[in-house]
Amino acid sequence: MLANFKTYGIVLLVTMICLILVDQCVAFVRPIFLFPEHYYISNNQRSPRPYIEFAGKPNVLDHNEFGYRWKVEDSSKETVFKISFFGGSTGYNGEPPIAKLLEKQLSDRYRRPIKIANFSVVSSNHRQHLHNIIETNDIFKPDLIIFYGGYNETAQSAFYDPRPGYPYNYFYRAETTPLVKLLLEASPMVNLIDLIGIKYEWFSLTKLGQIKTAVGVYSPKWKTAISRNYFETLAYANKLSNSFSSSRCETPAKFRAFYQPYKVPSNLMALHDDIRKSIKELPYGFDISDMFDKRDYVYTDIVHLTQDGNIEVADRLFRELISDKNISRCLKTKLVKVSP
Repeated sequence: MLANFKTYGIVLLVTMICLILVDQCVAFVRPIFLFPEHYYISNNQRSPRPYIEFAGKPNVLDHNEFGYRWKVEDSSKETVFKISFFGGSTGYNGEPPIAKLLEKQLSDRYRRPIKIANFSVVSSNHRQHLHNIIETNDIFKPDLIIFYGGYNETAQSAFYDPRPGYPYNYFYRAETTPLVKLLLEASPMVNLIDLIGIKYEWFSLTKLGQIKTAVGVYSPKWKTAISRNYFETLAYANKLSNSFSSSRCETPAKFRAFYQPYKVPSNLMALHDDIRKSIKELPYGFDISDMFDKRDYVYTDIVHLTQDGNIEVADRLFRELISDKNISRCLKTKLVKVSP
């Protein structure tokens, strides 16, 4: 009997060693089978940052010293009209990105130096941008603030952390234990077990499954909470923008929000329609979400656009801004010094 137990123990130990070796070979050869690395805040596009969770890593790629895709030089000159542009990856991506395209169009139109600081961060949402208005004000001091988004505030919440306004990876970064993170990040086998558990709603090694159940993703209550958070965030951003002094812009022309185009999932269409109706009622809101209806070829996935699509968006933003009497007046106003 004792010999049998010893044999079983040796077989079990050898089996475990073989499984670990195979598992680690798979991790080395096909790291794609590991837990998605975009959840980590340790890459060039997402680097840890207080208050706003993450921003781009400074001084890498074409990032400036603050971690964003805009050049700092000349932005401090008093003759420059300054616009802060906040978005997610759709604002960050592009060669050049939407903000840079818009900057050129406005500069050419008004024949004056206009600088758009692109504070867009991959995967970020407007709740993070709301806090970032404060964090970046001292380095740029904008006359006008623009929010460009909608997808990260709605559909992204259905696919990742579902709590309204939460960073998409908060459940992982802040609420997953170090041991579970180590296993998921090092073992394809553990990651596969987690995927199976989530798919069949048996369990999840992170808290994502139970969080989705708790908030009732796709339920009417959840959709109402998502919509409420979206408009609450825009309202706060408008109030905050208006609290900062500008040498050119008066209160009606310090903040504008654009609801972006994306391929709306069928189970979020009602939420999308409600947002479209409500944003049109805001004096600072624009709905451009229907720009590419029946033109799926402009998209590279559910939300990201080809460069031609980015050019069209920049053109639409340009036309909406110059048609806005308050904004147009603001852009034409000569410098008037104000007390800090």
